[in-house]
Amino acid sequence: MYYEIKNVSIYIEDEQLFIGGEYVESNHKTIKCIFFILKTDNLVFTKDELLSMVWDDTVVTDSSIFKQIQTVRKLFANHGLPKDTIESVYGKGYKVKYPIKQLDDKPEKICKKNKPIKPIIILCVSLVIIVATFLILNPKQHNEFNRLTKEKKVLLEKEIKQDWALGLKQINSLLTNNASHYSEADISFLMLKKGEAELHLQQPAEAVKSIQESLNGLDTKSSYYITALLKLSRAQSSNLQTSEALDTINKALAFMENAEPSNRLVDALMTKALLLRKINDFNQSIKYNLESLKQAKNLNDVVGELIAVNNLATTYQMMGNYKAATEYSEIGLKLSLDNGNPQYIANSYVSMTSNYIENGDYEKAKQMIEKAINYQVSNNNLRYLKSKLYFYYYLAIISVENEKAEEIKSVFQSYLSLSNPTNDTKSKFQYLNALHFFTKGEFVNASKAVEDSKSLINETNLVVLKVKLMTLDAILSYLNNNDLRVIESGKAVLSISAASDKDKFLISSVLSLSYLRLENPDNYKTYNESKNQLFNSKWIFENFISDCLETHTDSNRNSQAFRECFKKRAKEPAINKIDLNEDLIISLSESIKKLNN
Repeated sequence: MYYEIKNVSIYIEDEQLFIGGEYVESNHKTIKCIFFILKTDNLVFTKDELLSMVWDDTVVTDSSIFKQIQTVRKLFANHGLPKDTIESVYGKGYKVKYPIKQLDDKPEKICKKNKPIKPIIILCVSLVIIVATFLILNPKQHNEFNRLTKEKKVLLEKEIKQDWALGLKQINSLLTNNASHYSEADISFLMLKKGEAELHLQQPAEAVKSIQESLNGLDTKSSYYITALLKLSRAQSSNLQTSEALDTINKALAFMENAEPSNRLVDALMTKALLLRKINDFNQSIKYNLESLKQAKNLNDVVGELIAVNNLATTYQMMGNYKAATEYSEIGLKLSLDNGNPQYIANSYVSMTSNYIENGDYEKAKQMIEKAINYQVSNNNLRYLKSKLYFYYYLAIISVENEKAEEIKSVFQSYLSLSNPTNDTKSKFQYLNALHFFTKGEFVNASKAVEDSKSLINETNLVVLKVKLMTLDAILSYLNNNDLRVIESGKAVLSISAASDKDKFLISSVLSLSYLRLENPDNYKTYNESKNQLFNSKWIFENFISDCLETHTDSNRNSQAFRECFKKRAKEPAINKIDLNEDLIISLSESIKKLNN
């Protein structure tokens, strides 16, 4: 094919490169790189796509890719093209700045380098004889010549990412109908992509099997081998095989121990940090996240830097350190917006949502979480929706929009049914159910849901959630006239460093009322003063719970009085102004129904 950029012709034939009508001495990889770049049609291409096309299964560093781009830039500049013909796209890859035109006719003045004809003929004849002999003696090896081309692999990867469900069907079709025509390496590639699609479609058990099978046919020196280990570790983690996932990621890190720093090393460090966070080894998790952040910065890997920052924000949130969490969340949001990737933007918005909720700014929290869900739904990416659904359900509950809360609860249940949720996830869901029952005045059901949630939490897990559960338990115990349990739960909450000021405010409120009912004026005064000191006018939901608890201290009437007060206060504009987007809830529900089908 013949191409032209800014009136400079580029022509590749028989592994020979011609630019501006002149033969250009180039190596094989440079010619492959230029050929790939010319076929991008001015679209952005990533380093991974270039790596797959030019280096195939060979492990190379980012510096090798950069050097190859620099080589092509120099060749272009030496033949009359601007130095910025290939421009870097921040955080994404590269693109050709000027229009690439495909020519119908062969450009003029192409001067082929004269080569001796006779040696070429002799060489070709010899190759034909060798290949023919090989095929005759090894008929079973004929299929080795029917490999998936690099172009097909790149195209297939793009198609899969556009629609994971359709991509999985396509891969299964290729494996069913054409398996006998592919080499072992091709089969391994397809099994790896099959596992990746299954992981995106919330099928972790199937993903583990597919990726493990892909490893059997991959060369341990291949770049795909490291990729497969990283994907396998994530699939094992999603399949509740945390110990196996840690073993796999440690194996991947061992393979990269003596290699130059690379994006895959950043990915491996972050994966280990996430696994450590999953078993609540927060300090080690932060250590590995900080190391991944350092490596990403050294590589100028903006995406790696962004993910590491968001992971640090989430880890600090789980530790109850909201000051550090907010700092990293703000950095992460700026990086993600600069990068433009919908998944990363969505995760950054979730991180900001959590901080806004803790600060009592529910309107901003609603804006953040709806942006996060919108980004994922509009881009057909429904992975990692649990945290988004959790916060959306929570906001529906505290805005006392009971119908919308029921709708989101149903969507959340449907989404959880697609995967194999951990006990921690189930516990969070049950806590929200308990809070939802509480806002509806169904205190018996709320208490049962609290106990169900508690039973699912491991003794060392989810300290912040434990605080929330004990706080709600203390309020329900007060409404059930069980002041001793109020005092037991309340003091336990105040002894936990991860308890937020908002939790302490509610606990101080209910403790003061219990001591008032027990006719203990000194303790009543102590906790009432504490409540007043912690008061924050932004905490609309928590403040009207506290106000309604004070409407009656008569042990025979407080539950009903609380229900009536809560129902009345729930109609106030300050609560209802959150106003969740009904259209988004419907869109979300329809997207998850498609996954179920």
